[in-house]
Amino acid sequence: MAEESAPGRRGERSEEAAAERGPGAAFHMFVLMEDLLDKLKLLSYEEEALRPHNMRPLSRHYFALPTNPGEQFFMFCTLAAWLISKAGRPFEQPQEYDDPNAVISSVLSELRSFGRPVDFPPSKLKTGCGEQVCYVLDCLAEEALKNTGFSWKRPAYPTEEPEEEEITEDDAELTLSKLEEDVAEEESDNEEDYIDLNVLKAQTYRSNMNNTAKQEEILQSTTDAAEWNLEVERVLPQLKVTVRTDNKDWRIHVDQMHQHKDGIDSSLKETRGYLDKLHNEISRTLEKINSREKYINNQLEHLVQEYRSAQALLSEAKEKYQEGSGGVTERIRVLSEITEALEKVKQETEEKGSSMTDGGSAQLSLYGTSVVEKNDCNKTVVLPCYVTDLKQNNENVMSVTWKRQGVTIFFYHGGNKNFNIDPSFSSARFLSKAELIKGVASLVIDSAQATVGNYSCKVTESNSEGEIKMELKSSSGSWFLLMERVGIVSLMCLLVILCVAQLCVIGLKYEIESQRLVYMIVALVIFAVVAGVGAALFFPDGYTVRNQAGLGLIVIPAVILVPLQYFMFGIVFDSLLRATLALIGLKLLGFIIAVVGFALCVSACPPLHVSVLIAGLAIMAFASLCSLVYVFFMGSRMKDHPRPGNHYLLYMSIRVI
Repeated sequence: MAEESAPGRRGERSEEAAAERGPGAAFHMFVLMEDLLDKLKLLSYEEEALRPHNMRPLSRHYFALPTNPGEQFFMFCTLAAWLISKAGRPFEQPQEYDDPNAVISSVLSELRSFGRPVDFPPSKLKTGCGEQVCYVLDCLAEEALKNTGFSWKRPAYPTEEPEEEEITEDDAELTLSKLEEDVAEEESDNEEDYIDLNVLKAQTYRSNMNNTAKQEEILQSTTDAAEWNLEVERVLPQLKVTVRTDNKDWRIHVDQMHQHKDGIDSSLKETRGYLDKLHNEISRTLEKINSREKYINNQLEHLVQEYRSAQALLSEAKEKYQEGSGGVTERIRVLSEITEALEKVKQETEEKGSSMTDGGSAQLSLYGTSVVEKNDCNKTVVLPCYVTDLKQNNENVMSVTWKRQGVTIFFYHGGNKNFNIDPSFSSARFLSKAELIKGVASLVIDSAQATVGNYSCKVTESNSEGEIKMELKSSSGSWFLLMERVGIVSLMCLLVILCVAQLCVIGLKYEIESQRLVYMIVALVIFAVVAGVGAALFFPDGYTVRNQAGLGLIVIPAVILVPLQYFMFGIVFDSLLRATLALIGLKLLGFIIAVVGFALCVSACPPLHVSVLIAGLAIMAFASLCSLVYVFFMGSRMKDHPRPGNHYLLYMSIRVI
């Protein structure tokens, strides 16, 4: 066994690096796992690491092959934590529900602290198997062995003494009968018919020794040649020597290679024709497949385009989803921050309440509205503040403090009847000072000085105090209701339409001087334009100068319709009748009522006399309608007039309207 294994070759390697290391690089982690298992056994891992967790011992290739990723990863974390602790570093034993990324990061940090290189991503360890896992555990096992004082020693190989061949005088002589006995015994031991070369060498050696031991003398053959030949023919089959095949002999492999090469060459001659035929068939099939593929692509090109557009839409939807998810995540983060701030405020409130209770003071209970709105119609703003549990109901022991954005704007001390008011809020006063002892601490401020912001009311009675907060907001307010605005604008439009219709009827039925007609048209156009501008300014909601000016442009220019009605009656009738004068007077009365209603509405918010304004405009519209009917039916009886001629179609259209 080597003294120490080098860790530099155990990190993550790519396929190219594995190919450079040789064909056995893929099995390197199996060798590494076996070395790791030996080191763990030296550290008694079964008793110290596995037995407390009721785990089974590791197999030889436990971390080399993937079996159960969850179990292998937990075993890796358990052994890594135990080895780090064994190496003298404090390391908490990981649990089953711990974050894998955090555990891996901690293990790699400890490994780097030992000076071991880490040249692979941490995600390689999540599988719980592989060369990286074996590398990390092997490095930690070496550090643990160092810490325990274990050192590797070089192996001591046992020396084998060769056996000396002892030759006795009894065995020196080899006889034919003994040779036959040895051959019979050899045949009984082995089914194959062969003679062992070692035995033959020993017998030859004994024969040589016997010959040298005898005295030298002149040799003389006494053997008959015929008998010798017969003996040779009898013994020759038994002297056949069979050499045992040894797989380690390179000559056998060379012969096998030549045999295999000859077999491959002979087989290749027969199979080459079949392979060429198969190659041609495959080529033709590929050509057919290519042509068919082109045909299918041409047929499905529009579907491919639709698929690509759908993919683009899908990617856009995914991007929007990711953006929305990011927004949701951001809102969740903001919500968590607000929740933490709320919990902190609650804790501070509880601590303050407990400290006030320990100091002997009690907490007063105050109530009011959290949001107060003011609009353009408000002259003053009331900030409500009511105390429900006054104990003494004595003004001399009470004090009231109003703050805006944390700055005191109003302070009253009941003991010395002293007021301290900020100059910016000089109009600030109690809603009812006499009801202060009843718990009414509401504050009244002029609308011009009541700026938007956060206000707080703090009431103190002896050792008891309480505080309430509210927010003042500004809104435009509503001057007229929507139906009221629609009614006013509709009546104005009806007045214009009736006047235009009356002028058209007169123009079609009577001869009118062109100059007078131009004057009347100009007057009607001026009223329509001014009233339209007024409607545009008035219709948006709010009590502002713009809305007031718009209402004025609707009502005031309506006076033009009174003299216009007078001139239109003058064209139809030679002399004004009582009915025409009554209609003109009715329209003038409606205008006066509308002007009075306008004056009453402008001076109040919300308007209390909007019905007067609407009634005046309705009277004017009714008078215009009656005038149109009167001119249409009564004018032809009072005065002859020519037939309209070319204006007949326009005349019939107006009658239908």
